[in-house]
Amino acid sequence: LAVWDLGGMVEGGRMATSLSRPQPPLLVLRGNMTAYRTASLILVTPTAAMLFIAFDAEVATSVGQVLVALALLPLASLVRYLGDVLVGLSAMWVVRVNGILGAYYTVMLFFSGQFAPIEVLPDWMESVARVLPFWWIVGYPTELIVGRADLADAWIGACVLGGWFVALLLV
Repeated sequence: LAVWDLGGMVEGGRMATSLSRPQPPLLVLRGNMTAYRTASLILVTPTAAMLFIAFDAEVATSVGQVLVALALLPLASLVRYLGDVLVGLSAMWVVRVNGILGAYYTVMLFFSGQFAPIEVLPDWMESVARVLPFWWIVGYPTELIVGRADLADAWIGACVLGGWFVALLLV
């Protein structure tokens, strides 16, 4: 969401006006993204609960796994936001950023586990997925919540997300 807004602000000439305001434009974009995700969560949660009940789904998870996953989500969200902003800032150098954004989201779709679990990808793609931040911001918290990831290894997820956060912040 932020990456499309940022590209549109640069392309439409609204970035200059935003920079003259006391509130930084990236903070405004972060607020918009947080509001969007909160609204999405409010809509998705009841739907997921109804589907869970309707299909008699079973999840082998513990309260600890859910709590750790929920604790990792803000860090995962920040890593996602920083990556989106860096891609969106490419609009400063290119005329149209839509192609870059499309490629970015396609890579994210495959390497985050949204298209298919990364275990079904070829070995080399699974290795790449575990190095890139996409699986750690989407797939890992999901696997932790549903009980597919081991709680004892959650510190690895926290370290990887923390490392990506620092790296993206420095960039």
